[in-house]
Amino acid sequence: MSRPRVVCEVLSMRRSGFLVLALLGWAAPAAADPMPTAYNLHYQAISLGFAIMQMDVSVRIFPSTYDIAVSYHTTGLARFLYPGQESEQVSGVWEGDRAAPRQYLASGEWRGRPRRADIVYRSGQPEILELLPPDTNEREPVPRALQRGTEDTLSALVQLLGHVERNGSCNTTARIFDGRRLSEIDASTMGLESVGRGPRAVFGGTALRCDFVGRMLAGFVLNRPHTTPGRAHYGSAWFAPLQPGGPALPVRISFGTDWFGNVTMVLTAATPREPTLAQASSSRGTGLPQ
Repeated sequence: MSRPRVVCEVLSMRRSGFLVLALLGWAAPAAADPMPTAYNLHYQAISLGFAIMQMDVSVRIFPSTYDIAVSYHTTGLARFLYPGQESEQVSGVWEGDRAAPRQYLASGEWRGRPRRADIVYRSGQPEILELLPPDTNEREPVPRALQRGTEDTLSALVQLLGHVERNGSCNTTARIFDGRRLSEIDASTMGLESVGRGPRAVFGGTALRCDFVGRMLAGFVLNRPHTTPGRAHYGSAWFAPLQPGGPALPVRISFGTDWFGNVTMVLTAATPREPTLAQASSSRGTGLPQ
C-alpha cells in the first residue's frame, strides 16, 4: 500500500507510517485501567522551514476494543511536487497486551492515482479483500506463512509503543504487513531530553525520546537488487504529557524522506474526547470508527 507504512520506503513522503507509528504508540491502555481513552490530535510536518503535510488522528481506546482513524495530505510546495491525500482506519480487540486488528481500510490518491486497501483478519491471518492498484507482476509475493501474526500499521503503533504508557519505555519490536510488503520495526528508549517550543507547537519542555529503525523483510520490487533485510531507515519521537496526570502524547516526530530530506512533525492541537459508556459498548463489535 502506498499509505504510511513502516517498510523499506517508510521514510518517503507516501510511506509515512513510520511517523504514524510514533503518533499513536502512547495509546495502549494499562491492563488495570477500566476507563476509555479518546483523543483528537493534529500534526503539522515541516521541512526547511516550510509546512509540507498535515495529519489528523482520531483514536478511541476501550478496555477490550480500539479504533483509530488517520487522515493526511500534502500542503504548500509539497502539494505541488507530490499532490496526495489518504485516510486510514482500523478496528480491533485486545488480546492481553496485544492489539489484534479485525478490519483495516485505506483509501486515497497520490499524483492522480487512486489507492485503496481492504484487509480483514481471521484468527491472526490477514485476508486481502481489495488492493488497488493490484500488485500483479510488481513485487515478490509475501508467503502466506510470513503474513500470519502480522498487524496493520495503526494496530502496531498502538501496541508497539504502549510501553510508553505502561512502562515509561518503548523497547519493543513489531512485524507489519500492508498487503504488499512485510516489514519489521524496532523501537529503543533513549531517555529524557529537552524539547523547544516551535511555531504552533503546543508543547515545550522535557520529553521521553524513542528512536525507531524499520527494515523491509519481503515484498521487494521484482528484478531490483536487494538484500534481506532491506536497508535500515530511522526516526525519533518525543513523548510528554500536556498536563499533570495526562497521557504521554507524542509531541514531536523527526524522520528522513526521499523527497524533502529531514522532516519534523509537531503536535499543534490535542483535544480530549469524552466517550460515553454507550460508545464503549458499541465499540465491542468489529465495525470501523463512526
